[in-house]
Amino acid sequence: MSHRAASVLAAAVAACLAAPSCSAGSAATVAPAPGGDDGGAVDAGAPADEAGVSFPAAHPQAPTVPSSGGTVLPSARIVPVFFRGETDEATFTDLLGKYPASSAWAAATTEYGIGVPAVAPAVHVTEAPPATMSTPELGGWLQAHLDGTHPEWGPSDDATLASSVYVLYPPASLALVAPRQDPSDPQAATLCGARPWDLVGWHWQTTPAPGPAPAIAFAVIGRCTHGSVPVLDRMTATTAHELVEAVTDPFFETSRAYAFVDDAHAEWMELTGGGELGDLCPGDEQALFTPPDVGHVVQRTWSNAAAAAGHDPCVPAIAPAYFDAATDAPDAFVDPYVGVSVRGVAIPAGQSRTIDVHLFSDAPTDAWQVRAIDPMAADGQKPLLGLSLDRAAGRNGDVLRLKIQPLYAQVGVTALYEIDSTLGDVTHRWYGEVVVTR
Repeated sequence: MSHRAASVLAAAVAACLAAPSCSAGSAATVAPAPGGDDGGAVDAGAPADEAGVSFPAAHPQAPTVPSSGGTVLPSARIVPVFFRGETDEATFTDLLGKYPASSAWAAATTEYGIGVPAVAPAVHVTEAPPATMSTPELGGWLQAHLDGTHPEWGPSDDATLASSVYVLYPPASLALVAPRQDPSDPQAATLCGARPWDLVGWHWQTTPAPGPAPAIAFAVIGRCTHGSVPVLDRMTATTAHELVEAVTDPFFETSRAYAFVDDAHAEWMELTGGGELGDLCPGDEQALFTPPDVGHVVQRTWSNAAAAAGHDPCVPAIAPAYFDAATDAPDAFVDPYVGVSVRGVAIPAGQSRTIDVHLFSDAPTDAWQVRAIDPMAADGQKPLLGLSLDRAAGRNGDVLRLKIQPLYAQVGVTALYEIDSTLGDVTHRWYGEVVVTR
């Protein structure tokens, strides 16, 4: 992901610890969402089941990740960079040789204009890096090795550098501070730290000096030992995640492309930790899989086309049938945390409101369980919302009713909620936002 994800998550955690809401600001301006009281909907498709309900049933539109108009890398050059002492080079080399040519890569990137990247010979770094670095310092270190005086790094002409993504596997001993973070801040996000906002990897760019020198895209893959996913599987999945994002949004600082969720769904970034294509698909075991033509664990990533059609937006799809529950978003208001107009539910202080929850699937399924969750309460903190559903299960075409009652009275303060749909060992999530009004 771009490091905006880490900035959002770190700030959100800090704000939640210090205030009654993850998103706070001045009183919101509320307006009806365009196109009706559900904020836009996906039309029902075909075929229909025995009861005449089509698949998927009509439901509010899922998020998209629109292009901001910046650079993508349709014919990228991937350069693995290994440091002295790396013991798993063979695994990463094999992954990088297979994943960009796989059907999983094509599913993740073709709709964004990306082809099959070329993979350059690995670079082997023999000198030890500094013990502590910021990401800009790491970018400066990388740029210094690509100034034409280090032939072991391969071609360094502007055209080659502009199309390359350098994938760095730094030693675990390197204390690396994430981009846009103050290294002197004890709350700064780091690589492989144990706090909720610390990261397992990211991609970024060098900051070009004044003049014609191109920015250079690079990714950092951490050897992180926390969590339930084995270290090597987490590293191969992180590599896949960052590669997809690095070719679809390589220059986040200077030429953004597929960088953010559409404004109306900006709250999804707050709960997933980012707005790029890998960020919107959860980085847990459910999103990880091993394609037969790759042989290593990779991560599913977001497809605008699949989301728009009512299919599993994290591709390739996790199961034969995709199912989910989408909530109405009847109002438009400014989320003061992300600073854009979102769609959600406006509720006068001291009152409650009930909205529809639309269940849909793209093929017949058994009934699935539906839960409404306050993320603050789920994280062990004081809940912000009272949430209750009139039913706990349903299937394609059913409409449940969700009662929402803010547990705070500050006008203009927003809170987030999550709807989980679970069938067997598969869970899909939908997110929404509430604002308190006068």
